[in-house]
Amino acid sequence: MDKLFWQLFFELYAFEPNLKNWEEERLIDEPIKLYRLQMLKSLLRAFSIEVNINDFLKGIHINQMHVARWSDFKLRKLSKVKSQLRSLETQEITSTEELQSIFQSAIAYRMQAQLLFSSNDHIYAASGNFLFYLRAMNHINKKLNNELSMLNDYLIFCLNPNQLKLKKRELMKNYNFPKVNLLDLDLDAM
Repeated sequence: MDKLFWQLFFELYAFEPNLKNWEEERLIDEPIKLYRLQMLKSLLRAFSIEVNINDFLKGIHINQMHVARWSDFKLRKLSKVKSQLRSLETQEITSTEELQSIFQSAIAYRMQAQLLFSSNDHIYAASGNFLFYLRAMNHINKKLNNELSMLNDYLIFCLNPNQLKLKKRELMKNYNFPKVNLLDLDLDAM
């Protein structure tokens, strides 16, 4: 469910990049945005993160448990790309503030990358030179997306350091996860 959270987050961000509008009252007439926001809130509750989206993006939810599990995460995930990095021999993280700062920087970077990924989302048909351009951009986006895997892993760690696994029916029953088909909503909105 942690990957679902980030998928929903970046989909909503592509639809509505102004985070100030991420309030249910403002999205009431836009179901493709509203249900994603409700799903995000439900997932935050399921992960025992009791803050609003804006505070979440500041890393307010990051605590000593994240700090305690950082070394294991770093060894498990970052060692896979050790040859690409100059050094993994950094000082240990000892404060939540340091992890919060890294989280804020990582999410800001990832949000900017998302804008690149979604810049051509409104184009449904193309031919000739424009089709060539779209294919070139898609090729670049695929490479960038692959390169972002380490950053995505870090964001998942910050959301779910306990690697909690939840089923959709549990989310619906216990955390008020909306029972809606987003694909159908997206297609209806086209």
